[in-house]
Amino acid sequence: MIYKNQILILPQEFNIPSVIAVRRAGPNIFIADKNEYSILDTKAVTLLPFRPISLDPIMKVLPQVSVAGRNEYFCVTYHVPSSIETFIDSAGDPCRAPITGWVGDPESVCIDDNPLISPMPDHHVQLYNITTQNLSQTIKFSSSMPIPPTLALSRPGFSAPINQQKQTLQRLPVTLPPTSVPKLPSPVTRRDPTEPSG
Repeated sequence: MIYKNQILILPQEFNIPSVIAVRRAGPNIFIADKNEYSILDTKAVTLLPFRPISLDPIMKVLPQVSVAGRNEYFCVTYHVPSSIETFIDSAGDPCRAPITGWVGDPESVCIDDNPLISPMPDHHVQLYNITTQNLSQTIKFSSSMPIPPTLALSRPGFSAPINQQKQTLQRLPVTLPPTSVPKLPSPVTRRDPTEPSG
């Protein structure tokens, strides 16, 4: 591995057909082609196949991968009835428990520090807390509103491609459902037993 003006240059070339996604969070590079996820070890200059993108031999889906933290990635493997989500470190080893309760297969995944945001094909967006592994919120959209197929982190928000062949991103207002705040019981005032009643 050689750095030249802050650009990583590998001492050999790798023949990886049809690379679809590349992410880097630490010393190694996470690569997804049309069939499987792989990790490129930049020190040993080796390519380690990690997991198939789809466990269904007929169904071909796009890879879903996101950087989850320093030296940590999150990837989704398509499987019926619901996908398998894995947190792995830059060596390809699982580093957190998988998210349970995932319903269906996400259109895309995006992680912003702690929340994992994932649009689903049934007009829901699921927000997971990656620290607690719990579903934090589900947002339901109108069935007439198109859900963007991909999300990407774009400070200070998220960007999503618009399907109408426009060259700019558009703001999309989202009305969040009101959250119910539990009503606290009113404080109980105690009378002094020495006071006369009356």
